[in-house]
Amino acid sequence: MKKPEIPINEPERLKALATYQILDSQVQQEFDDIAYIASQICETSISLISFIDEGRQWFKAKVGVHAAQIPRDISVCAHTIHKPKEILEVEDSRKDQRFCDNPLVVSEPHIIFYAGSPLVSPEGYVLGTLCVMDKQPKKLTDYQRNALTSLSRQVMSLMELRKANTRLSESREQFKQLVDNVGDYVFEIHEQGGFLYCNPLVSQDTGYSDADISEMTYLDFVHPVDYKRIKEFYDRIIADQVEDSYIEFRVRTKDPDAQPLFVGQKVKMSFRDGVFSKARVIARNLTSEKILRKELDEKTNLY
Repeated sequence: MKKPEIPINEPERLKALATYQILDSQVQQEFDDIAYIASQICETSISLISFIDEGRQWFKAKVGVHAAQIPRDISVCAHTIHKPKEILEVEDSRKDQRFCDNPLVVSEPHIIFYAGSPLVSPEGYVLGTLCVMDKQPKKLTDYQRNALTSLSRQVMSLMELRKANTRLSESREQFKQLVDNVGDYVFEIHEQGGFLYCNPLVSQDTGYSDADISEMTYLDFVHPVDYKRIKEFYDRIIADQVEDSYIEFRVRTKDPDAQPLFVGQKVKMSFRDGVFSKARVIARNLTSEKILRKELDEKTNLY
């Protein structure tokens, strides 16, 4: 048995593979579907979507096998990653000096036929293969080879989409952590005035729980003294489709005996086809500033 050689760009290839965060990930139906379609088109009992790590071949999707991975030293697919533009096809492994005494050939799963299409990153690194295998000799037709190549491209399209979604999720989580810990009130309002999101400071300073807030609208927070002014202000803003605005007012807290909060609020409105769709809001607690200003005014009046 000939052990697969290590590509000359192996460090870069492994680094590229790591960026996809695919190894040891959960089962995904999209990948399973491609493996199944490959086995049906190529009329084989086994198919795999797999990736070649430093010391193993790990299976992302599989048909006809139960193992989750195999050592790289006995991997047939590890021979495929040297040629990014070619399908490696072995019609009868028993007659091929590279594989005739391979444990995968002489014992279960008794791989006699193999065809693997490289999974190539946009930078040209072969990360793994989409392969089909069988327990009897076989030769793919041109149609089957072309289909296998097309499906391998679809695997990489899924990989790129998965990477983009992972990065987006990470960015959203980082943004959420940032917003959750800023010293201002940050929230988002939908078209009916309810809350899509509030950072924890809103609940902390107003006394309303998350459950309370989920049942409230934006105007429910406005103190009765300022309610009419604020409602008229935003009715006008929405009617005129003004995207950016600023206003100061008092906020009603859950404790009716507590002193109201004074806030200064910046709002970014979004409109769809001329209709208000949502608003993103950053509001600052001005209570201390207002109290200090009032005290200074009172002292000034004394003199």
